[in-house]
Amino acid sequence: MKKLRRHQETKHLNRTLVFSFGLLFLFLLVSFLKDRFTGSEMTPKIRGAIVTHHEVAQELMIDLGKKISNQGRVLSNIIIVGPNHDELGGGNLLSDDELLVYKSEKLITHDEVVVNRDHACFAPRSVLQKYLPNTKISCILVSSRTREEEIKKIVEILKSSLGEDGVLVASVDFSHYLPLRDALEKDSITWKYIEEFDVEALQKLNNDHLDSPKTMAILFEYLKNIGAMNFSKVKHVNSAQILGTLDSSSTTSYFEVIYW
Repeated sequence: MKKLRRHQETKHLNRTLVFSFGLLFLFLLVSFLKDRFTGSEMTPKIRGAIVTHHEVAQELMIDLGKKISNQGRVLSNIIIVGPNHDELGGGNLLSDDELLVYKSEKLITHDEVVVNRDHACFAPRSVLQKYLPNTKISCILVSSRTREEEIKKIVEILKSSLGEDGVLVASVDFSHYLPLRDALEKDSITWKYIEEFDVEALQKLNNDHLDSPKTMAILFEYLKNIGAMNFSKVKHVNSAQILGTLDSSSTTSYFEVIYW
C-alpha cells in the first residue's frame, strides 16, 4: 500500500511539474511576443507606410518609428517620398541620394538643397532617424507634374533599392484649410479611396483632400508590385483635435497607415 501511495504521489508530482512547466512556457512565449510586437496587436513586417510631415502631429511619426524599430529586424534602408511643396528644382523627381539618382538614369535629379529644405523630407526623417539610427534614410520629392510613366519607372527603382527589408514611407498630409467638420467629411471620402487602392480617384482630388496624389500613386504602385496589400489604419486625427482648437476655420488632417 505504501509503494502504491508513493507511486501515486510521484505521478501527481510529475503531472504538477509538467503543468507548471507548461504555464512557464506560455508565460515566456507571451512575454516574447509582447516584446517582439508593439501595441495590443501584432505588428507585421512593415513594407510601406503613410505618415504626416507636420510637426503638430509628430506623435504619428514617433509611433511609426517605434513600430518599425520594435520589429527586431535590421532595415537596409527607408525611402521617404513626399510632395515638392514649392515645386522647386530641375525635374519632376528630386532626391538627396546619389545612388538613387545613378540608378534612375536621369529620371531623378540630384538636389540635396531643395530636398532637405522641404518639410516633406526633413520632418519625418528627423523623427524616424532617432528610432532607427543605423538605417539609411533617403528622400524623394515628387512634383504634381509627375507623369504616369515616370511613376512606373520610379517604382522599379524603389523595388530594387529597398529589397526585401526596406520600407517606403509616403509623407502625405490630408484635408487642408477647412473647418474640422468639413475636413472630416473630406477625409472619409479620401479614406474610402485609400482602402480601395483607387489611384485614379485620388488623382482627381485637391488640397481639400490631400497634398500629394502623385506620392500616393507611387506608394500604391509599389505596394501592388511587391504584393504588400494588407494594411492597418493606425490613427486618423486632425490638427484641431490635437491643439484643442475645434472651432478653427483652417485645419489639417493626418493618417498613419502601415502596409505589409
